[in-house]
Amino acid sequence: MFTVDKVGLRFVMSHGDRIICDDMVFRVRSDGRVVFVQTLPDVSKSMPHKLMLMTGQVKGAGSNFYGTLAITDQHFMTGHEVNAKISVWQWDDKTNAYSRNSETRTFIGTYFRDSCASLLRHYPYFTDSPNEIFMVINHRSLYRLIVDLESPKKTKRFPIMFKHMTDRIIDYDILDKNTAVVLMTATIIVVDITTL
Repeated sequence: MFTVDKVGLRFVMSHGDRIICDDMVFRVRSDGRVVFVQTLPDVSKSMPHKLMLMTGQVKGAGSNFYGTLAITDQHFMTGHEVNAKISVWQWDDKTNAYSRNSETRTFIGTYFRDSCASLLRHYPYFTDSPNEIFMVINHRSLYRLIVDLESPKKTKRFPIMFKHMTDRIIDYDILDKNTAVVLMTATIIVVDITTL
């Protein structure tokens, strides 16, 4: 058993034999022990993270990651709380660490610096392309993305529900290959997701 001593955790995800908890990466060893591997760098270029290793505990200072999604066995994507950025990360078996693709895709200009990229989800009806996903930007817009794993700046986005000004997106689910239901703070909306 291990504990992470950090206030305001936003997500935890398993990726192979690794556990990613905000900006901290752990590995589950064959004997069942969980060991700290690395702290993912802050791509917002804000203050550097401080990490203190303690017996059985890791203390993190915070991250700018707002959500994550496994794309392949070796790749995962993070959404960020600044400029609605996404980053693609790749596991390297030789170094036993993740590295971030040198490019970061920004969906919102600096005027909307506090815009986040969140609620990243796979579209269950894509059978041949795991890099086609859905994502919410700034809690108000739902997008369908085709993520370019080698060059994230080439990632394409298609608006499904754009800039809902009076309500925030709380959650959404894909009902079938054509339809999603979106839970807003005050309403539930059914949307056509085939508007490409």
